[in-house]
Amino acid sequence: MNNLIHSSVVIGNNVHIGKDVIIGPNCIIGFPGYQNNKTNFSEETIIGDNTIIFGNSIICRGSKIDENCRFDYHSHIGENCLIGKNCVIEYAARIYNNVRIGQNCSISGFICNDSSIGDGTIIQGILIHKFKNVTVNDSRESPPVIGNNCFIGKNSIIIGGISVANNCFIASGAILTKSTVEGKMYLGIPAKEQGEAPKSYIEGNGSFNNTNFKDIYENISRYTSI
Repeated sequence: MNNLIHSSVVIGNNVHIGKDVIIGPNCIIGFPGYQNNKTNFSEETIIGDNTIIFGNSIICRGSKIDENCRFDYHSHIGENCLIGKNCVIEYAARIYNNVRIGQNCSISGFICNDSSIGDGTIIQGILIHKFKNVTVNDSRESPPVIGNNCFIGKNSIIIGGISVANNCFIASGAILTKSTVEGKMYLGIPAKEQGEAPKSYIEGNGSFNNTNFKDIYENISRYTSI
């Protein structure tokens, strides 16, 4: 199959697009983010094979997307990010600079600069810095680190340079300010351990959507096959 790229897409210099990729209307690929990250971006921006990027999404320069990923409408990926295979970035998710995301993840929240997310993790909440004693010249505060096969519920907030251990469940609406113990469930404000994590949730749901989008898009006007 060929790539299907809408005629309204804007692609910067040094962008490599793999095979069987679909990019929807008004997407911007390979340009700087507004934060003006000073990292060296001599390396290319990469979109892996079989990836689908729905309309009005942004993937900034220096980011590398592995194969079989899906980006829903209005997704934002900052500069110099790495996103593993089979990830789903849900509607209007915001992932900022230098973020590392493993394979088979589903992200639908806000991910702050420099965060790290393991394989098979579902994030519906918010990862933010603590912003304590940060100055204009010292903004590299430690970010949250999320392990493998975690579930971060809707409207939950993970604050500061803490670690969420593998197989943890952070309930919807919880505010987590301390590192966790593997395999445990955390609820409340501030979040506290409340026993074992429910195993049915800790398996990840970031598998690639196998709907044949090629059949849907190839006959829509203003898509160019390349």
